[in-house]
Amino acid sequence: MATVWIEEYANAGDSLDGKNINVTGDVKANKKVTIGASSTQSGAFTSQTEYLVIHSDAGCYYSVGDNPTATTSTSHLPSGQFRAIECKPSQKIAIIQE
Repeated sequence: MATVWIEEYANAGDSLDGKNINVTGDVKANKKVTIGASSTQSGAFTSQTEYLVIHSDAGCYYSVGDNPTATTSTSHLPSGQFRAIECKPSQKIAIIQE
């Protein structure tokens, strides 16, 4: 089993190069999800959440939506990397271990 850490933010801004997201402001919520061989959903994001930063101690695949399912065809996050993701309030993230 592996772990994914999720931080929820209310806003984000552009970096100086205009290509990357700089997540700013206070963390609205923190979640920790244990993942394995089947898709696991987080709880719903707060009503203010517009961006996530996720980090995993193992490679994984993820999907964000109202009722998402992660598969090996969805977005990939390599082990030990961080990823900023745009989302909508009250959505969820589903994650499956690589």
